[in-house]
Amino acid sequence: MLQRTLRILLPLALLFYAGAASAATSADAGFPASSIWASQTQTEAGDSVTIYTVVYNGTAQEIKGVVDFSLDAGRLSEKNFDLAAGTSQIISTDWSATVGTHKVSGSISAALDSTGAPVAIGAAKTGSITIDVSPAPPPPPPSQLQQTANSVSNVVASSTPVVAQTAQQIYNAGEQVRNNTANYFAGQLGSGAQDKGAVLGTSTKKVMAANPGFFGNLWHAIAQIGLTIANSPFLFYPVFFVGFFFILWLLTALFGAMRRGSRSSRRDSY
Repeated sequence: MLQRTLRILLPLALLFYAGAASAATSADAGFPASSIWASQTQTEAGDSVTIYTVVYNGTAQEIKGVVDFSLDAGRLSEKNFDLAAGTSQIISTDWSATVGTHKVSGSISAALDSTGAPVAIGAAKTGSITIDVSPAPPPPPPSQLQQTANSVSNVVASSTPVVAQTAQQIYNAGEQVRNNTANYFAGQLGSGAQDKGAVLGTSTKKVMAANPGFFGNLWHAIAQIGLTIANSPFLFYPVFFVGFFFILWLLTALFGAMRRGSRSSRRDSY
């Protein structure tokens, strides 16, 4: 009877001892229940999703290791952790969502204690969560304002070469006038006091013959000023345009006065 009892109790005692030994070798650390979650589980392609988990260390010694985040049976990322005794830590990783239904989970690997010895983690895996990702919606059609802006931009882009070519032609013509003016005044200054060229169609020789001192010095000063202005584009073009618009205004005023005089004459004749 005693032998029969021992044959029944001895295997049970061995099983109990093996279970206790196994529990003793697994550290009270790892993932708590329901320890993985995401910033959003329903999202659109291209959105950024943050995946979180938490690890804890319930032992009396330091534990460090690696949390492996998995996506659809493939590795998503790795995050190192280092936990002092009795502490916990939230660990996260980011993922750019792609279309489909995805399962995400986490596990702990390469766990070591403070001496560098491997540690068997009691809760080394999380459960899994599902993230549904739908296609991103198409971009909205451009607004009326945007369409108008695009049209204006296209017109400007197509007309820019023509505008640039016209501006270059105007600039070249202006430079030719400026250089010719500078050469003319330089020639007048280099021709001596006996020949000062023609001014408004009148020979300065004859003018200087009547009063060579006064008119010669006056023309010499005018030529020097003209050469200084013509040699500088920053001086020439403002003077040129002011003179051009002044002559245009003068001709307009003269034409208006002539028209008013003609109307007055017709009224007097009646």
